[in-house]
Amino acid sequence: MNYIVKVLSGGQRYIFVLLVLLILSACSVSSVPTEDNKITQLASVAISSSDTQSDIEQTYGGQAIVFKPEAGFAILGFKEGQLTTLATDPNAPVATPAVSIAGVNAWGGGKNAWSGGLNAWGGGKNAWGGGKNAWGGGYLSLPVITSQNRAAFMQMRIPQAHALSKNFGYGIKVAVIDSGIDTAHPAFTGSLAPSTEWKDFVDGDTNPMEVSGGNGYGHGTGVAGIILQVAPKATILPIRVLNTNGVGDSDDVIAAIDWAMQKGAKVINLSLGTTEPVAALKTMVSYANQMGVFVITSAGNAGSTTMTFPAADAQNAPYSDKLISVGSVSSSGSRSSFSNYGAALKFSAPGEQVYSAFPGSQYAHMTGTSFAAPIMAGAITLALADNPTATNDVQFYMANATFGSGSTGSLFGTLDVVKLMQKFPGSPRRQALFVVWHPPYPYYADTLMKKRLEEIGYIVTLKDGSTSTASDANGKDLVLISESNSDTDVNTKFRNVTVPVIVMEDGLYDDMLMTDGYSRGSVISQYQTSILNSSHPMAGGLSGVQSVYTSPFDMNWGTPNSGAIKVASIINNSSRATIFGYDKDVAMLSMVAPARRIGFFLPDYSAPNEYATNNTWRLFEAAVTWAVTGN
Repeated sequence: MNYIVKVLSGGQRYIFVLLVLLILSACSVSSVPTEDNKITQLASVAISSSDTQSDIEQTYGGQAIVFKPEAGFAILGFKEGQLTTLATDPNAPVATPAVSIAGVNAWGGGKNAWSGGLNAWGGGKNAWGGGKNAWGGGYLSLPVITSQNRAAFMQMRIPQAHALSKNFGYGIKVAVIDSGIDTAHPAFTGSLAPSTEWKDFVDGDTNPMEVSGGNGYGHGTGVAGIILQVAPKATILPIRVLNTNGVGDSDDVIAAIDWAMQKGAKVINLSLGTTEPVAALKTMVSYANQMGVFVITSAGNAGSTTMTFPAADAQNAPYSDKLISVGSVSSSGSRSSFSNYGAALKFSAPGEQVYSAFPGSQYAHMTGTSFAAPIMAGAITLALADNPTATNDVQFYMANATFGSGSTGSLFGTLDVVKLMQKFPGSPRRQALFVVWHPPYPYYADTLMKKRLEEIGYIVTLKDGSTSTASDANGKDLVLISESNSDTDVNTKFRNVTVPVIVMEDGLYDDMLMTDGYSRGSVISQYQTSILNSSHPMAGGLSGVQSVYTSPFDMNWGTPNSGAIKVASIINNSSRATIFGYDKDVAMLSMVAPARRIGFFLPDYSAPNEYATNNTWRLFEAAVTWAVTGN
């Protein structure tokens, strides 16, 4: 029954291992199943609180995979031919085949076809964005996002969401029901549930370590690593149901869901599925949803309108508000060619060349809806950790927090995680002081910037540059000085504040000691900027030459000293930086930066216009996020 389907799509081979679900009882530790005791059919049967497991098994035959008298049901498994002996029994449950489950692990051409190879990560195997434990908790302590995933995460505003999060997933247990994980991987240090809660339904033991040698190797490790990048203080509960070839058993998945619930998981990631519905699996998923557990499941990789199950049930299953089906989008926000889609698809997330952990303390790039699903699982975990009593509202808020939707169009129902974080009552906010010319400001760019700041979670206080003082920065997370100000109105007021400052007015670069008086200015009739440092957070995942205006317009620049970070510049003149910054305690001109300082190219606008592009606002949000968080 085990087989592999190879699909050619978009000139690239994606391998989809059909996960033929093997066998195990949910209620006890079992030995590895054999062909003689292989379960071929599953059935759900109603039971009462007075029923015992042995009574139900004697009445109907088979074995109880899940036994839930408190919920009024049991799931039974039957061996080949066992149901025929019950054919005349009017009380026999209606059983359906334990059909094959299709894994959705499109490994971009096979497990050895990682971008650049398994050893091609920047800085070596420990270059996990500064280290798994590179944050210490608290409002201002954030994880460091890997440069390899920054572009993908910017599509969902994950860095901006991290700037709002207080808990980063802390207190939420996420079950990864998959091929197991490399439990010794440094990316998981301090992030795993107690080993007494681990489970391996393939080998019938408590060691869910991935086993090498097959096409599925690394799948679960990659999934878990992605979840922890989005919600880095979450707890991962590893449960193995798939062997090294990505092959498993439907009753193991059912039993694993039950196990995860018993151990307190609030989110379950299922990067697997079946082309045929399994009634008993639907029963188990619905029960988990009823109990407030989110089940995140990938849509499949056939590029088809026919989605795999349980993702295909997301539209009409009981309690489907907590069954989240996830497809994949490309870097442009359009549907990935391999991603299944249809009416039951609720959301999409980046699923192409996602960077994550790989067994053996390694890291690699991974492609498929399998790796879009854990980004969504991480996002839900991030929101739940800050709003643990709002479980019943998360899906509602998710439905009202997307960038866009459509079966083939841009952004394909991609979640805006910042909007999700903001939807909850009492959600955290940051404070920004926006220094402008004569508020409520006649310059359209100021209006747009204020709106953008509010969209990414800032409460904005306006202040006229001519009457502003350094004390206005007290209690703020950020000071933003518009180019609409006269430099003589603002002058050196904010030079020494211990708050990050973003300066738009080039005439203030020297007043702030970011440049000297001859090393800043404005160039006219520009519409593009060159990204000089694509790996820096302020680049927002962009690289090369980028259009930041729809037609030629003015662009401010500065030439900082050698201690500065130059992120972008005028075309053909890398010395004239259009985005540059100094980190805290780095030498500027004749002083050390008391907090982050950024020079940004945006001039003022005298009337409503559409000069700014999506790249403009992506870079703006990236600059704001780095200024406040360093991320």
